[in-house]
Amino acid sequence: LWQRASQPDPARNPGAEFLAAARRIKMSAALGEEGSMHSIDPRRRDLIEEFKRNPAGRHSGDLRRLLNTLRTHPGLPPYILVCTRAQLEWRLATKAQARGAPVELLDVPPFGDPLDAEWAVFRLRWHALTGEDLAP
Repeated sequence: LWQRASQPDPARNPGAEFLAAARRIKMSAALGEEGSMHSIDPRRRDLIEEFKRNPAGRHSGDLRRLLNTLRTHPGLPPYILVCTRAQLEWRLATKAQARGAPVELLDVPPFGDPLDAEWAVFRLRWHALTGEDLAP
């Protein structure tokens, strides 16, 4: 007999009910206070500092969730970094909606370090969703 993986049989797997309940709790916790998957808590200054210290490294679970929200929020354009001079210069751009269409470079000065550009993108997204300007 074939059974859907998303609905485990409690008779065969006594832990299935526990796992389903844990998934519901995790999902409701992810929804945040406003009941949206895209909630951001602007009081979490620790996450801002963690990203600023290490934009491309291993991140805590809370920071990964924040970054996922910032990167996938439907109200924000898909920002990308474009290397305009090999290993010397990076520019911020937005990815085009249509497949194969050129990217649109933003009117900001180029960056000499891709990590500085990552921080700039974080600041753009943070400002768009919270209205707060973060220091460079």
